[in-house]
Amino acid sequence: MLKRDTRVQIVIVENGEYILLKHHVVKENRYFWGIPGGGIEKGETVEEAAVREAWEETGLKIKVLPFSFEKIFDNDKIYRRSLTLLGFPIEGVAAAGYEPEEENIGVFELVDLKWHNFYDTEGIEERTNETLESFRKLIDSNQLIKRAGVVIYKIEQLNIYYLLITALANENLYILPQGHVEKGESAEAAAIREAEEEAGIICDIKESLGFFIHDKKGKYYKTDIFAAEYCGETIYSENRIQRWFTFEETLKLELLRETRLLLEKCDKALRVKLINF
Repeated sequence: MLKRDTRVQIVIVENGEYILLKHHVVKENRYFWGIPGGGIEKGETVEEAAVREAWEETGLKIKVLPFSFEKIFDNDKIYRRSLTLLGFPIEGVAAAGYEPEEENIGVFELVDLKWHNFYDTEGIEERTNETLESFRKLIDSNQLIKRAGVVIYKIEQLNIYYLLITALANENLYILPQGHVEKGESAEAAAIREAEEEAGIICDIKESLGFFIHDKKGKYYKTDIFAAEYCGETIYSENRIQRWFTFEETLKLELLRETRLLLEKCDKALRVKLINF
């Protein structure tokens, strides 16, 4: 079996969850869940290898952030060390891919993929959980600027409507009310305040929908998003258009990837509640 120096791994985060792949150890007929990754090919940078591995194993095009953690192995059969990077999807739908490395043919195969809660340690292998703990501390630290936003909904005659507002830089783009978390402010309080300032909506937070990460002009952000029920209206001064849409109507709009996914997540949960009401 070919011995490689470095395994590049990627923690792919979206909506407060990260990707785990189910590996089948063929000769041992053993299964385990681990994060995507593989060896660096000749001429590749670490970032290029991470992007390629993500595409091959998950079907996602990702953006890699400049944060990484190194782990030296004492008894790994293939790699001397691992280098784990942090990234987020920019295109595609996640599905289990394949193991193209020649040394892994007949040794490992990918058989399933799942999204796992970023902060849930239950049932995760020690090596993977150790890596995730490092990234949990990173994402919650001041190295990422904290923001918060809200999916506001109202239910009228068993129909669900969602509030969206136009972006200041592009009136054709609809977004969720969101903004920076101020000093001493909780993410929940910031989300409520932003709803009032940007849309003139008073709302009551019901649950967390997770978070997403992104970068802009060399700065890195973590944005917590909450589902909240419409309670009323107040005066607001920002020059934005605000409108209510059914979920089906949002499918025809120009939306950011994370906005679309958050609306879908919220809508699925609310429809289950309506059915069971």
